[in-house]
Amino acid sequence: MHARLHLAREKGGVWSRRILDREPAKLVLRERVGLDQPENFLAQQVVDALKHAGCRVFTRHSKQIFTKLAGAGSATDGVRLMCERRVLGRPVIEPVAAHSDLLAAFNRPIDLRHTYVLRQDAAKAAGVMEGLHAI
Repeated sequence: MHARLHLAREKGGVWSRRILDREPAKLVLRERVGLDQPENFLAQQVVDALKHAGCRVFTRHSKQIFTKLAGAGSATDGVRLMCERRVLGRPVIEPVAAHSDLLAAFNRPIDLRHTYVLRQDAAKAAGVMEGLHAI
């Protein structure tokens, strides 16, 4: 571990110094990565505009789930929400998640893309973002 820290300091990279000195980056944009290509194209335009303005940009991708509603999980997690319906006159009891599109949508993971700049580039990034917002 000590050798890695020494190498990172020796290289003098702006991002490695940020990590080593615990200097937090500035989050300038958090967006949902969609299946729609124009959405993703606009996100790439933001990154390109920031780089063109001289900002040092770092992006990170993550997945997030809105909520794990009580009762949607397994029986070991606690009480489950169930739905009763009749099939050929007999009651069939199933988890409610199978019958609720809204619940299924809340439990579906969302892809997120976080765009960061160095703290010293935050003022330039704010100007770029305001310029893009005005368009």
